[in-house]
Amino acid sequence: MNPPDPSNITMTLAHFTNIFSLAGIMRDGIANGEVAVTPVHVLNYPWFTSDFSQAAQADWVCMIRSKLALRLEVEFHKADERLVRWRDYAKRLRLRDDWYEKMTGPNIGNNERTWFVYRGVVPFDWITGAYFHRCHGHVTPADLRRAAQLIAPLN
Repeated sequence: MNPPDPSNITMTLAHFTNIFSLAGIMRDGIANGEVAVTPVHVLNYPWFTSDFSQAAQADWVCMIRSKLALRLEVEFHKADERLVRWRDYAKRLRLRDDWYEKMTGPNIGNNERTWFVYRGVVPFDWITGAYFHRCHGHVTPADLRRAAQLIAPLN
């Protein structure tokens, strides 16, 4: 038996967002994020996590509680070099220790293991499902497309 082809091995990560971002995500993909590498330098890369719990994200949404409303489930190829674990990326960028701790938050032991940065745009087609927290229900990509069409005129 041959070992699996590494380019076919995937992992599913979560991206938390608000429902009003859905139309833009459907049109442009998951393209925006804020990776602050210094107090004044921010990279525009989206964040992802392997921790699907809403509570694990609460420290980071601060006053933008609506970002916890929708958890998108996104499938990545593990071999995609644009997907990097946050702690490894921070080391490559040579983040100062105090800044790394500030960016990684109070739950540093968990967050540094579960957070990822994607250095590119994630197409809508990579989204395999979602969980809408207000309704406590899973939705399909087709449901997300319909919702995005309804929401687009409101933006």
